[in-house]
Amino acid sequence: MNKIMEKIKFTKRELAILKLMAEGLTNREIAKNLYFSYNTIKADIANIFFKSKARNRVHAVYILTLNGYIN
Repeated sequence: MNKIMEKIKFTKRELAILKLMAEGLTNREIAKNLYFSYNTIKADIANIFFKSKARNRVHAVYILTLNGYIN
């Protein structure tokens, strides 16, 4: 399958969140794991969805894995 998006610049925190999302962690678990507030994580995930044009968590993990952001 071809890559479906151009390379997007994600912050280090967004990439860390993506990896934890791919592991199935909830927003609260991600916040606790990365020592950020729940609202900060929610905002970062909203940015990830916007940048990647993903509709939800599963879609985000799928398209970002497909494009090499997640192993």
